[in-house]
Amino acid sequence: MNRRTLVIAAAVALLGIVVAVAVSFLHDGLSARAKPTALEAMVARKARHMAIPSSARLAQNPVLASAEDMRDARLQLRGSLRHLSC
Repeated sequence: MNRRTLVIAAAVALLGIVVAVAVSFLHDGLSARAKPTALEAMVARKARHMAIPSSARLAQNPVLASAEDMRDARLQLRGSLRHLSC
């Protein structure tokens, strides 16, 4: 096989991949509600893992949550969301 044949074969393969992706988008569309594929979920997990420094990943919350703090937080959240209720 000479170089020209390899270039043509690679171009045809690339064109096939582009067509397959285009057909997938046209058929399924893009939706935030659609369940991601296993590959998409894996890539997202890896990207999120790489985005957080290891020191931050290992750090603990310096503020201990008490029952009173949680109650105050719930009341504050309820108050701030009250205007959204119908």
